Amino acid sequence: MATNKSLAENSRRFTGASPIHKAITGGATGPVVAGVLAAIVVGGIVLALDPFGGRRADSGPAPQINDVAAPGEAPKGMVWIPGGKFWMGTPDPTGMVCGGNDPMLDAQPVHLVEISPFWMDETEVSNEQFAEFVKATGYRTIAEKTPTIEEIPDARPENLVAGSVVFTPPPGPVPLTEWQEWWSYVHGANWRHPEGPRSNITGREQEPVVHVAWEDAAAYARWAGKRLPTEAEWEFAARGRLDRQPYVWGEILQPGEKWMANTWQGHFPNQNSGEDGFIGVAPVKSYPANGYGLYDMAGN
Repeated sequence: MATNKSLAENSRRFTGASPIHKAITGGATGPVVAGVLAAIVVGGIVLALDPFGGRRADSGPAPQINDVAAPGEAPKGMVWIPGGKFWMGTPDPTGMVCGGNDPMLDAQPVHLVEISPFWMDETEVSNEQFAEFVKATGYRTIAEKTPTIEEIPDARPENLVAGSVVFTPPPGPVPLTEWQEWWSYVHGANWRHPEGPRSNITGREQEPVVHVAWEDAAAYARWAGKRLPTEAEWEFAARGRLDRQPYVWGEILQPGEKWMANTWQGHFPNQNSGEDGFIGVAPVKSYPANGYGLYDMAGN
C-alpha cells in the first residue's frame, strides 16, 4: 500500500479495470466462504516461511488438498473450494516465458499457507450482475463521483472531474518505465462507460464489470450476502489443485498451441495481435476453467 497520502487516495479512487469475484459467507461454526476482487490484496495466513530462501521452491512437501465434502448444494453460480495447505508465492520469474522484468519480491519468499474451505463464484461479476446491484440500491461507484481536493491534494482543479483510468495504447513503442504512456485518466469513464462517455455496455452484458474500486467491490459483496477473499484464498483457488506451477492451467503457456486465457500477444503496449481471439476484454467463460471449475483466474 502506498504510504504517501495522495498516492493512497489515487489508489483508492482509481482501481481501474479490476474484475470482481464474489462468494457467500458462512456462520462462525460453518465453512469460510469467500469472494475475490482481482488485483486487490486483502491479507493472507502464513504458517511457515519457505526453507528454500524464496528463490527455489521446487522441492519440499506436496500441498495437501482437504477431503472435505461441500456442506450442501452449491449456491447458484458457485464452486466449492475444499481448502488445504499450499505453497503460496513465486520464486523470481524473470527469464521465464512471460516472466517479465520484475522479480516480484512482494510474492517472496514462497511459504506454506493453510486455507479453510469456502465457496467461490465461478466467474467474475459481469456487467449484467453489477447492473442488478445498482438498480436495486441506487449505488454510485467511486469513478462516478467527483473527487475532492482533500482526496487528491496535488491535483489541478481542472482535473477534479469524475472519471477513471483507461488503457490507451500509444501509436508506437514506448519505454516501459512509465505507466502513464499507456494509461490515461478519462473524464466520464466508469463501469457504464468503460472507454469514456461515448462508450457503453450494450451488448457487453457478460463482460466483467470494470472501473470498480475496493469500496465498490465491498459494497457489491455486502448486497449479495458475500465477501471479498484474502489474498491467500484467491491464490489457493487460482492454482486449481496444481502445485507451484507458473500458470493456473499448468507448466506450459500454450498447451497444444491453444491459448488458455485472454492475454496480450504482440508488442506491448502499442500492438495487440489478438491471437487469443480478443483485443480487449472477453466475456466470462470464454476460456477453459481451472481445476476447481473457476474461470479467468488468469488474464482478462
